[in-house]
Amino acid sequence: MSFNCVKCGLCCTTIGLAVEKAKRLNKQKDCPPMIEEMARFPYECDDKGRCPQLDENNLCKIYDTRPLICNVEKVHENFFSQVDQETFFSHNEKYCHALIEKAKANEGA
Repeated sequence: MSFNCVKCGLCCTTIGLAVEKAKRLNKQKDCPPMIEEMARFPYECDDKGRCPQLDENNLCKIYDTRPLICNVEKVHENFFSQVDQETFFSHNEKYCHALIEKAKANEGA
């Protein structure tokens, strides 16, 4: 089973915002390992949070070697293996669809 990514790139357009939050949280004691991993995101995003590895078509230029935090399957395997994969993917797909709906609403605004 693999995550059903629609390849819209929306999660990559705001990853930098999540990384900045993770860097702040990572300064606290007993930070969860996933937050530590996200804080190590290796790319400098723009001021809106867009990953520099996202091309003009909203596709990842380094997809096959993308950071662990950008790979839903590896995030599940490394940080959430206690949750069954189908449930984990389902939650991620709901988040994905919420990003898509928000983007559509912003286009119409």
